[in-house]
Formats: sequence, C-alpha cells, structure tokens
Amino acid sequence: MGFDTIIRNGTVVTATDSYASDIGIEGGRITSIAQALPIENARKVIEAAGRLVMPGGSTCTLTSTCRLAVRQARTTSNPERLPPHSVAPRP
Repeated sequence: MGFDTIIRNGTVVTATDSYASDIGIEGGRITSIAQALPIENARKVIEAAGRLVMPGGSTCTLTSTCRLAVRQARTTSNPERLPPHSVAPRP
C-alpha cells in the first residue's frame, strides 16, 4: 500500500481521545490511521513527533471541544513533548 503523504509519530487528537499514531493520505484524503505505517512507498513523510495532529479539522478554533481534546492529550501524553503553544485549558 502506498501513500502520497504519511504524517508519522504524532499524537492524534479527536474530540474524545488521543493516541500515538501515523496518518496515511492519498488523493488529499485520510485513508489510514494506524501505528507504524510503512513509509517505503510514501512520496512525502512528515515527522510529527512531539506534536498534536487533529485529523479532519480545517482550523481549530478555541471551542470547548478543542480545549477538552488538548487537555486529554496533555494528561495521557508526556506533556514535556507537546509544543508550548498548544491550547491551554481555561482556568
């Protein structure tokens, strides 16, 4: 299986969960989300280690859903590895 682009080693964040994973993209669409996708046949590989990846969103506005997702990612991941400009939860 080949991909146009693979985003690898990121922390995938959804509205309800966060987990370490790779994302495979073909024809501008996400076709696979899994751990350790094969990069041999990918045209482009983006290294996302230590970064949050929010598939399916065009922009992340500061909504309560986004805040909740980032808070969840911070508590289940190593917060030292997350970028300092991540959305901080409201006090």
